[in-house]
Order: sequence, then structure tokens, then C-alpha cells
Amino acid sequence: MPSIGWTTKDGQNFSFEEALAIARKEGAFEKFPAPALIAMRNERDDYQHLSPSGATRCNRQKVLQAENDYWQDLEGAWPAFTGNAYHRELAHATVEHFGVNNHHVREERWMQMDLDVLLPDGTIYPFKMSGTPDLYDIDEGTLYDWKSVGDFVYYDSELKQKVTRVFPYPEHELQINLYALFMGSTIKRAFIWYVKSEGKKGVTRRLVPVELWDREDAYHTACELAVPLAWYAKTGELPQEVYDPSLWMCRACPVKAICQQLRTEGK
Repeated sequence: MPSIGWTTKDGQNFSFEEALAIARKEGAFEKFPAPALIAMRNERDDYQHLSPSGATRCNRQKVLQAENDYWQDLEGAWPAFTGNAYHRELAHATVEHFGVNNHHVREERWMQMDLDVLLPDGTIYPFKMSGTPDLYDIDEGTLYDWKSVGDFVYYDSELKQKVTRVFPYPEHELQINLYALFMGSTIKRAFIWYVKSEGKKGVTRRLVPVELWDREDAYHTACELAVPLAWYAKTGELPQEVYDPSLWMCRACPVKAICQQLRTEGK
């Protein structure tokens, strides 16, 4: 089932249609004009395959979002939208320069591969890994991933001082190595480009090299990550991640109430 509308910062729910009608009538909804609301709407369907970009995201959440109506956090949708905007513009510029069917650079092309997933009952279950690598320079054998970040330096409340972020994040290193599996043996190196725009004076950015894993190790990692979703596909049993209120991703989860209710029912 899809997301059905927005939750505003004061906790009110509005269907997408209601919010859009208000924006068109009054000029904006919660200070977002109608085109922004349309562009910010984002629904994921990565429960039927392993997605490199969502490989470490809660599998239970993926399934419950597919099975139940839910509300999207309006304010939280903006960072994701701006990150996607970077990706779209870079892909568009690449196509404009090299052409759609060129043999030099492959930009944001949907790719997939088969995984033989070993399930808890000892059987092998065929499952797909699918995703869209940001950019692959075929001539140079170089894979790129783009990441927009809020700040390169942040204040650590425990250390009580400013701290520089250490890149790459482990989940980003995992993601680009799963994407590398799509490329076969032609890939030679990988980079993640972390970027933050800062007004008119410049752009803070960093190109971070990422160590490429042994292909067999990466494949086995993909198969292990796919187990909860493959098991759900075969048996219908929900992934068993446990709600943890100390984790931001749990507190912000749009289906947390459903998750906790099902847990009380032993599901």
C-alpha cells in the first residue's frame, strides 16, 4: 500500500490531495508550493528485492510500508528531495554531454542480478538485487556514488566539541561495493563524492576513495543481507528487527505503531 499523505511538524495529517489543493488555493501548504509537494513525494518498493542503497535500512519497515497505508513526514522529505535533485541534475548533464546510448559513461541505469540466498530452513531461494548506480565511467573502470550531507563538521554533545565527520560511512562503503557487483570484472576503482552547497561562495566537497571488496565476499554479503526479505517472500513471515526508541530511525519510522502492535501479537 502507498503512503497516503503528509504529517506536518505539529502532528496533523493531510492527504496528498488535500495538501495539494491547499497549496494551489493559498499559494503554499506549510510554506511548500504545489510543485515542491509533488516533487517531494517519495515511495519505496524495495521489499521485493535487495536494494544496495537501502541494504542497511530496516527490513521490517520495508515490508510494513508495502502492506499498510502510512503518512510521510513533510519536513523530513525535504533533505531526501534535495539529495535526489543532485542526482537528477548530474545524470541529466552526463546524458547531455555523452548521449543516451554512448559506450563511455553509464549514468543512473537500472541494473539487477540474481542471488542464491540460503534461508534458515536450509533451502536456496532465488532473489533479485536491483538498483541504480549513480555513475560508471566505462573507459576508466571507475564507479562513482554521490552523497549530499548536511555538515562536514558537527558538534558532538558528548565530547562537547566540534568533530569532523569521517568518510566513507560504513553503509556507504557497503552500498558502492554492492553496486560494483553489477559491473563485473571491469571495475578498477570506486569513489564517493560527498557534497554540501554553501550559498554563493563555494561548495564544500570531498572525493573519497573506497576500497573494493573481493567479489565473492561482496556477493556473500549481499546474500546474507537478503535473507530477511527472501524469507518473507517465501513464508510471509515478517522480518524480526526489534523496535528500539533510542535509535533515530525507529523514532522517525512512519509505521512504528503498526510494528509495535504486531510485535505484541507475536508477529
